[in-house]
Amino acid sequence: MVYIHSDKWEDMMARTSMIEFLHNNFVNGYAEDDIVLECVMLLATICRNDGIAQQIASSFLIKMLQDLLGAKQEDDEMVQQILNTFFKFLFFRPTREIVLHQTQMVSIVLELLSDKNPNIRVLVNAILDYVQVHDEAWKQEIKARRFQAHNQVYIKLMEEYDKQYGAEEGMYDDMYYYDDAKQGYPPGQEPMMDEEEFDSDDALFFDNNDLANRIWEDGD
Repeated sequence: MVYIHSDKWEDMMARTSMIEFLHNNFVNGYAEDDIVLECVMLLATICRNDGIAQQIASSFLIKMLQDLLGAKQEDDEMVQQILNTFFKFLFFRPTREIVLHQTQMVSIVLELLSDKNPNIRVLVNAILDYVQVHDEAWKQEIKARRFQAHNQVYIKLMEEYDKQYGAEEGMYDDMYYYDDAKQGYPPGQEPMMDEEEFDSDDALFFDNNDLANRIWEDGD
């Protein structure tokens, strides 16, 4: 049935008990996980226009799909397909309104920003981008959570780096060592100094006119 042309799906929905069929299979424990997964994918496939989206929005399927996500959160393939289905829901006003204003899906998706599975992260960011387009109220929250997730990734990478290449004690001492005499020069490379160090205050009273009284001889 998934190969039925998109224009035919609404007729199919009207002639069959598709909504009831999907509802029954989403009931926890009613069907095997493989069947449930196929039903999730089928729901994403049939959501192709506002008419079908309205039938889905008028049912309990969206709420059941949210509950299914919580129950199967350790199953990456199931999570990925459920997220893909919610992404399809955002394309059509009837289902989009339910997702944004009558479920906790945006908050749940935000928690998946740092998921270890890159495919899930791609879907999460696609969903959040679409949410920002259609709901101004979520813009700042999404921006803040993305920034937080990015920082967490950076901090984790730095912690792992420190554990693997931990800095040796004292390795930075020479880089940041300064005193008044050596001015931070590496040992053995200090500039030559007279016994009586130059006093910067003397420069304030240096008589430039005295240069005229000196004898300047041509070396030739």
